[in-house]
Amino acid sequence: MTSGNSRLLISLISVALLGSIAVQVYLFTNAVEVRKARFRSDVMEAMRNAGEQIEGVDAMRLLDDETEFKPWLQEQIPSIFEIDSTEPPAPPSPPISAVASDRVSYVGEAELERERIDSTGFYTFSFQADTTYYAPGGPFRVEVSQEGSGQRTRDGRIRLFLGQMQRIEEKVLTMDTVLQTFVRSSVRDWVPIDTRFENEDIDSIIAAELKHKGVEIDYQYAISEGDFLTSLKSDGFDSDSAAFKVPIFRNDLWGSPRYLLLQVPDTTGYILQSLWMMLLLSTLFTIGVVATFWATIKQMLKQKKINRIKNDFINNMTHEFKTPLATINLAIDALNSPKVKDDSAKLNHYANIIRKENARMHKQVEQVLRMSLLDKDEIELKREKVEVSDWVDDAYAHMALTIEGREGEMKMNVEPGLFVDVDRHHMSNVLINILDNAIKYSMERPVISIQAIGRNGHLELSVSDRGIGMNKEVREHIFDRFYRAESGNVHTVKGHGLGLAYAKEIVSKHGGDIRVKSTPGQGSTFIITLALS
Repeated sequence: MTSGNSRLLISLISVALLGSIAVQVYLFTNAVEVRKARFRSDVMEAMRNAGEQIEGVDAMRLLDDETEFKPWLQEQIPSIFEIDSTEPPAPPSPPISAVASDRVSYVGEAELERERIDSTGFYTFSFQADTTYYAPGGPFRVEVSQEGSGQRTRDGRIRLFLGQMQRIEEKVLTMDTVLQTFVRSSVRDWVPIDTRFENEDIDSIIAAELKHKGVEIDYQYAISEGDFLTSLKSDGFDSDSAAFKVPIFRNDLWGSPRYLLLQVPDTTGYILQSLWMMLLLSTLFTIGVVATFWATIKQMLKQKKINRIKNDFINNMTHEFKTPLATINLAIDALNSPKVKDDSAKLNHYANIIRKENARMHKQVEQVLRMSLLDKDEIELKREKVEVSDWVDDAYAHMALTIEGREGEMKMNVEPGLFVDVDRHHMSNVLINILDNAIKYSMERPVISIQAIGRNGHLELSVSDRGIGMNKEVREHIFDRFYRAESGNVHTVKGHGLGLAYAKEIVSKHGGDIRVKSTPGQGSTFIITLALS
């Protein structure tokens, strides 16, 4: 995949990812708004129901106080007087508007005033009548008798059954009780509401109605009369934060309007808590998409890097093999020359060149094969007890000619009596690779120091050089496979980036550690740590 195609693909995936996240945010925000609207609707309905409950409780308490107000009283109200069917129809009587306990007054176009009863069993009234309906008259008497039907006499005397008169008396008393109850209930409207209820009453009603609507949240409440708060309120109520308000006792004729107020401190937290499952799944989904996107991009970049490294490796391997092959080819041509055939010294010289170049190629191939075996985890370590001084001597002997060829110097300071359990062959290769690296990157005469000491049951073996050194970026990747510090031309740095990667993996298989300290222009120090035997 070309660089342009990679950037295009990454851009498209990024746009798709951002679009997916935007849709998730929009859907969740919309869900929050819908839930907020539903929450407000549920709370308002619960408050209206609570207001009705409060009014109902107040009405029940009024009925309990007025013990005279019984259902049988309502049956006594339809009529006040019995009308004799034999009498001609009386003119229509005006409605009763009030009843007093000691004076019976029928307010309208006629008025009766009850005053006394005499010894003959007659009630004496003074009567005033409108001339439209009654002839003018003065005092008249009503005779209470056990027999006969009621009739009007010339002097205004009316006979009624005793039982009928008693019913009149009872109905008058009934009307008195009803009107007294009406007056008391009307006067009750003026009674402050906080003298009719306790805080526990209001709180329990509100809590029950909110729970019935499925709203379980902390709240503060209050009841106001007009513009003032009553004592019916919770301790933490703040009128400026009251978000819900419904009227109560709307049918009262007198008194200031009353309202039930509700304050909900943390609406957003409650809404988010109710949507926690949706939020969790949405978050997990978004994280999964982002993680997948990141892994995909990372894998693409890694693959791109591997392809570049692979191409660099092939180029470098080609270069590494091309030089010895060209040298071998020249040596063979020289051997075929008649002048060389007769000169044994030259024959030996060219033969040694071929042998050295062949060994060089063999070393390169072995390095690649060893890394292949490490990939397959097919390397079996043959551990043995090795003295550190012998291990260092083996590596030095292998690199001595190379160091001498560059007029270099190797200083060794190995503490005697140190032993480690290692695979001698592979650990020697590790030390050889480090020494080879130190020689290659020493621009002038290589000066290499090897130091081995025992510390806290561990071996610390360090290899220091005075080469070109490494910056931080190179130090972070120096043990990566195929990594080489490039500067434009792939051939400016020798090697193929496998030696130190091999060293890292072999040391790790031995349970040890390898690290590097380096400063550009001042050289590098590789430190190997292993457990002592």
